[in-house]
Amino acid sequence: MHLRMFGLLVKYFWWVIVRVLPLKKIMETNELLVLEHPDPSYEFHLLILPRQVIRDFSEVQPDSQYWLSLPGVVSQLVQQFHLEGRGYRLITNTGQYQDIPQLHFHLVSGESLP
Repeated sequence: MHLRMFGLLVKYFWWVIVRVLPLKKIMETNELLVLEHPDPSYEFHLLILPRQVIRDFSEVQPDSQYWLSLPGVVSQLVQQFHLEGRGYRLITNTGQYQDIPQLHFHLVSGESLP
């Protein structure tokens, strides 16, 4: 029952993100969505979110299309935003460090903001 409720909450979360919040969509595939972070912590800060309900790494299936497509999408973003020379980090948070109960990655570059 709790997993079903969690799934409904994540679906609602997606609906809010895509239709209600004024977030700039950078890229969208069948497996994931890339958005500008609404409250960036770095000069360059994108969010990469799976479309499926994945709470954290413990739920990632190694053969999932999301997991298999992630490196290619990150590579595309690095090229699109010319991050090779600047350097960049791909960060994920879990447990108490995770603001939303959905696996997501932060692609960041530049100095951290105050």
